Amino acid sequence: MADEIDQLLKTYQEGRIDRRQLLAALFCAAVAQPAGAQSPEPVFRGRLLNHVTVGVSDVARSRAFYQALLGATIQKELPNQVDLRIGDSFVTVLGGQSPGIMHFCVGVEKFDGDAGLARLQSRFAETNPRVVTNELDQKQIILRDPDGVTVEIADVKYRL
Repeated sequence: MADEIDQLLKTYQEGRIDRRQLLAALFCAAVAQPAGAQSPEPVFRGRLLNHVTVGVSDVARSRAFYQALLGATIQKELPNQVDLRIGDSFVTVLGGQSPGIMHFCVGVEKFDGDAGLARLQSRFAETNPRVVTNELDQKQIILRDPDGVTVEIADVKYRL
């Protein structure tokens, strides 16, 4: 799956797909696994794509787009941000940023930030993982994938 994601990112960077197409493809890649695929024991067991945060040039325009395209409903709205519920996940639309994906968050069950950080540091130290405490006083892990994309790992119930 890492090769598929690398190819998707390359395709996006080359301008052959737009960010919405990239989001859809990443979501599909995250939830799909080929039959019979075997891989080493993962550090975490992702259960859902909790959310994706995208930078946009116009929050109102992007909000209207996602509502019309996907039936998204407003979960939270601030002056320059809106969280749009889409099923069991959401998309954070954040204005005043360079347009593009800022990060995505994967929810895991029985999440323990400190223990997870120790496992990541022993297996993926090059990702520079760190634990942060979010606005709900919950721990999350932030790291970068091999291409520098920010990945957030949190409890499966974060902001749901």
